[in-house]
Amino acid sequence: MKKTLLSILFACFITTVSAQDKKPFDDNFKYVPSKIIVKLKDNVDTKTTYNAKGKGISKVNIGQLLGIESKVKSTTILFTEKAILKSVARKKQKRTDYRVPNPGTLKNIFLVDLNSKTENIQEILATLNKNEKVEYAEPDFNYDVNDFTIDSEIIYPKKETTNNAVTPNDPLYSEQTNIAAVKIDKVWDAYGTGDGSQTIAILDTGIDYTHPDLAENIWINEAELNGVEGFDDDGNGYIDDIRGWDFINVDNAPLDDNMHGTHVAGIAGAVGGNGIGIAGAVWNVKLMPIKVFQSNGVGNASTIAEGVTYASENGATILNMSFGSYAESFTQVSQVTTP
Repeated sequence: MKKTLLSILFACFITTVSAQDKKPFDDNFKYVPSKIIVKLKDNVDTKTTYNAKGKGISKVNIGQLLGIESKVKSTTILFTEKAILKSVARKKQKRTDYRVPNPGTLKNIFLVDLNSKTENIQEILATLNKNEKVEYAEPDFNYDVNDFTIDSEIIYPKKETTNNAVTPNDPLYSEQTNIAAVKIDKVWDAYGTGDGSQTIAILDTGIDYTHPDLAENIWINEAELNGVEGFDDDGNGYIDDIRGWDFINVDNAPLDDNMHGTHVAGIAGAVGGNGIGIAGAVWNVKLMPIKVFQSNGVGNASTIAEGVTYASENGATILNMSFGSYAESFTQVSQVTTP
């Protein structure tokens, strides 16, 4: 079976390869050993309240409710109130998607932190998935920015010689065979090279936002830039997130320590026509750095989910998620199909 390729540039959805022919805990499925994700049915009352920043707190002992209290260190509501309400509204409106005919809501999804890394995850999940209060329980799957393959039958043609009206002066443009392969130059001619109105969230290993071919296009949170240092000026739950957020090191400096994210950001939105480096698919665009992968290129579903929520709630109009795995997370599919 081919590995899943999640590469989202011009639409907010996930394209997945079916995993139905894989066993739930095939050797190729990697996950965090001490965490699981549990979705309780929507009608289960978890007595949840939300603070001013949309973070939920349940007054119910979730470990006890699930019958695994002795194995649970802590539980966290994974999604914000805003994200949950949007997903509930989507379901009520019966808005369907051909990729996910019956998407669930983001209500009652908990990240469960177990006491020990040696807990038998398979056994725990098997028990939970028989619980009448549980819609699904799954591992906190790992994903990898290098963990995908390109179909061998895809052939990238040599760069075509065109007389297009838009020809960037970037010195490495002549080596960008991908431009001809996807005919972006024809899009430039017909529709322009971007007007800065779109924000692409790059969920990856971070971005070198000081790079001379990217710096001009990096998304800036003006409220935090012009606010008080050390204070959450825009009330989004993240202090001084001027250029996005690092969910790995939990700070406001989502710099790339792998270079995969910087590479992806360059393909999507390197400044074109500036006489430096390459030309991105869009020359004038906002690139939002969201670091959800470690320096080794590995990330997990719950962290990626936090990154998607951040992107959605801070104005991103497009998600770029270039990573893969054999695993399919119900949680991620439900999240990215919520408008």
